[in-house]
Amino acid sequence: MIKSSISSEESSSILKKIFLRLYHSLADVRLFLTSIPVVILFMIIFTLFELQIDPNGPGAITAFQLAFSSHRAHELLNQWGYNGVNIFRISLFIDMIFPITYVLLLSSGIAYFSKNSVNGNDVSSRVLFVFSLPFIAALFDWAENFLQLVMITDTTFISDASAMLVGMYALLKFLFLGIAAIYLLYLIVVARGKRKDIEDQH
Repeated sequence: MIKSSISSEESSSILKKIFLRLYHSLADVRLFLTSIPVVILFMIIFTLFELQIDPNGPGAITAFQLAFSSHRAHELLNQWGYNGVNIFRISLFIDMIFPITYVLLLSSGIAYFSKNSVNGNDVSSRVLFVFSLPFIAALFDWAENFLQLVMITDTTFISDASAMLVGMYALLKFLFLGIAAIYLLYLIVVARGKRKDIEDQH
């Protein structure tokens, strides 16, 4: 029990040190600003892919992610047809790159806009936790993409269990990204408020 506890504490300490280094490395406004158009570009690309997958409108990729049942997953693949499924496959390969861009956007933004409240290397647990969420979301995103790729490559892998797993990965990804995005917006509003107060004083 003692060995297990020590091992767990050591692992936690190592992870904290890694995220602290990442925090200070990514606290760069240029990186944040550069990431914005890149993320927007990827979102436009995925929207165009979705329109090619299903001409009825955007939302096809998300619909498969949140199918949650083998029946619904098969229904969507049949609806898309051979060409639609092939386009979806291409989108999954491109989606392996996308997580890197939103990690840079959200984490660099959180690091940059929160660094004024950081004394030296003393980053609060709350800030470091939210800073780490996009990285965790990216892991779920990659796992989700890999499983979807397996499912559409060999449809015998499509089951209620695999569809549920993809859905859970997607929900956790959206949840973590949502929390990080809301926190980033909060930090931006606070930073703008402080800047306005300084300008008013002058």
